[in-house]
Amino acid sequence: MHFDQRPPLPQIKLTDLPNRREPNPRVVVPLDGSELAERALGVAEALAVILTAPIHLLHVVDPAIPPATRRDEAKQYLTDVATRFPHDLPVEMQVLEGDPVEELLHWLNGAERTIVAMSTHGRRGIPRVLFGSVADKVIRSAHVPVAVVRSARAQSRDIQHVLVPLDGSTLSASALPVAAMLAHPHRTIGLVRVVDDTRLRAGAALAYALTWSDPELRADGAAHAKEAARSDLVITAARLRNDGYRVSWEVRTGRPSDEIIRTAETTGADLIVMATHGWEGVRRWTFGSVTDEVVRRSQVPVVVVPSNNRFA
Repeated sequence: MHFDQRPPLPQIKLTDLPNRREPNPRVVVPLDGSELAERALGVAEALAVILTAPIHLLHVVDPAIPPATRRDEAKQYLTDVATRFPHDLPVEMQVLEGDPVEELLHWLNGAERTIVAMSTHGRRGIPRVLFGSVADKVIRSAHVPVAVVRSARAQSRDIQHVLVPLDGSTLSASALPVAAMLAHPHRTIGLVRVVDDTRLRAGAALAYALTWSDPELRADGAAHAKEAARSDLVITAARLRNDGYRVSWEVRTGRPSDEIIRTAETTGADLIVMATHGWEGVRRWTFGSVTDEVVRRSQVPVVVVPSNNRFA
């Protein structure tokens, strides 16, 4: 791992970082009354403190329940949840009626500078089926980042180290502005780039019409890929450092999802921020593969940033 401590490079500037003079965003927490859904509250509080943003609690009630009962119970429930936050943290509450996914996505469709914090499943979730429920559909359809917390573990610790997996594509780099917002003022942004050895084998076979049995060819291909990855991370780190961020970076070789998770564990990352897909499109890093696996297996929260992100 490399920590950049060199002097800033004034000729380089990360122009797509968010303007910190813009209005503060909101941290939205969808709740369904379950303990599992409430496991996202700790992450929501940490995000709200970093962003100096209010927490917006949302509860969607079933329209089949008598109106007076569902409204009163929902308001009381949200009021009880709101008391768990520090008194100086602004908390907003809202009750919606209808299908949880449809109502939540409709509400988010009109939202700007919003980040959602939710667990992987709530009342309707099934053990081991972490997607295929509300969180999955929100991640796939929303145009705002979604901080996903594994239901098996509540997260409430402070966020000091934000890990951003990159692959050299514009799409993977689209997570950087969000990570930058969550990393200031005195937190670390960790960058990791994984050289996929499986992809190297396929590329060598196509380019040279050779098998991957030649150890010299394998070593040359891996060395070239690692050097390209290092060069890319050095440039990205310099841009971030020039904007005042503390940056660490490293290049790994292996299966992307495995290495991203290992990096988060070995560096003590508190949050992983990654795009829904990379590898220059959907060829390799689709939501259904690397990002999906990381969200399912990571022991720390993962912020999934959509390609049409409106947050930063």
